[in-house]
Amino acid sequence: MGINSYLKAVSISTLETLQQNPDLTDLFFAAQWLPEAPVWRKSYLQGEWSEETKERAVQQFSTYSSLKQPFLDEWESPEADLHKYFVVLTFLLAGYVPGHILQPWAIPELRKNSELMQQSKNRDFAPFLMFMDSQ
Repeated sequence: MGINSYLKAVSISTLETLQQNPDLTDLFFAAQWLPEAPVWRKSYLQGEWSEETKERAVQQFSTYSSLKQPFLDEWESPEADLHKYFVVLTFLLAGYVPGHILQPWAIPELRKNSELMQQSKNRDFAPFLMFMDSQ
């Protein structure tokens, strides 16, 4: 089992639009499936499913045609796949590299309290901690 998370960078104008009208969020995500969207440039996305998906996306924009191009432009830049940066994110959020709690790159508080690491079932993760005034 695993968790994948993706971050999507958006322009300030799109963010303001979505903040003012959160109901447009579904429309924003539908833009990635429009026929001219970058996702269709991949050759393996073909067939009946892809044509139905494109048609649904086009229909969703029938009443919001003014948002079609701005939302479509947002999908030109790919999302960030956080799975690729799991070790780096763990270090930034928890202060250590999984499996290397006693190494010099772990924050000093975790090295001093390595028993925290033993509390977890898989012995790779401490409970989420935040140390004030960490060295």
